[in-house]
Amino acid sequence: MFKKILLPVDGTEHSEKTIQCVKDIAKKCNSTVVIFHSYSSNPLYTMDMEEKLRQYSFAIVDKVVAELSNDDISVKSKIMKGHAGQLIIDLAKEENCDLIVMGKHDNNEIKNFLIGSVSNFVIHNSKIPIFLV
Repeated sequence: MFKKILLPVDGTEHSEKTIQCVKDIAKKCNSTVVIFHSYSSNPLYTMDMEEKLRQYSFAIVDKVVAELSNDDISVKSKIMKGHAGQLIIDLAKEENCDLIVMGKHDNNEIKNFLIGSVSNFVIHNSKIPIFLV
């Protein structure tokens, strides 16, 4: 049913719950999982700060790749710099994903009302099904 699943991860505890859901779906559907992480840039960041963000991104993704690979799940990974919501939409299309599984971090309603959340952006802009954990 779901041949390819996009799994955005951010290294949080909530993201760990999302990983477990994807494991279950991928095993049942024999899916490939595309693990994705993005980091943002800021004009005030030094090159050293940006490099540390990039290295942190690789650490997050490598951990998830290893976890899913240990369960014999086919994985791909992608790390990009930019707005997470738009990158998720673009990558899902580029990779021909059937499903996006992501966490919902709506702990601060005022913040989400003012600036929006990544999950909210994806929900309103994705053309493929989304499973929020």
